[in-house]
Amino acid sequence: MPPTQRADPGATGPPGGGLLTVDAAAAELGVTGPHVRVLIGDGELRAIDIARRGAKRPRWRIDPDEVLRFCERRTSEPPAPRPPRPRQPAPAVKEFF
Repeated sequence: MPPTQRADPGATGPPGGGLLTVDAAAAELGVTGPHVRVLIGDGELRAIDIARRGAKRPRWRIDPDEVLRFCERRTSEPPAPRPPRPRQPAPAVKEFF
């Protein structure tokens, strides 16, 4: 599913939008939750930690627009076509007759 379409908008927060959970962001990106956590830890995907101060582990929430920006940054362009190689002239043929 392309990340521009929300899988289930009501499951991620209030109707009409809201922040995505790690699992919801993973579903939109087509990856696993642990992979999204790695992307957050590496700084490639921005997220908000909504856990209480002093909590033992973070509770990440991701803005849907950030998921789109992440996809735009990671989208590659097709390589430019190579120019044709110049042909080398055929070697001169010597006749021995």
